[in-house]
Amino acid sequence: MDKKKKRTLLIVMTIIFIVVAAGLYVYVYLIPSISGALTPTYVVNAVNMESYYYGKAIVVRDESCIYSG
Repeated sequence: MDKKKKRTLLIVMTIIFIVVAAGLYVYVYLIPSISGALTPTYVVNAVNMESYYYGKAIVVRDESCIYSG
């Protein structure tokens, strides 16, 4: 191969690499963020309640439900 063909091949391979990298970026980051697939998740904290007094009582807890998309 002469120098001109090697240079042309290098330029074509560089362009192919850039196009593939941009395509992977769109597939991995942009499409899921637009569609809402990357919504943050929440961890449920469990609380143990112990009772030392036996009797009638009403327990009030402040909770909220978050439904997935």
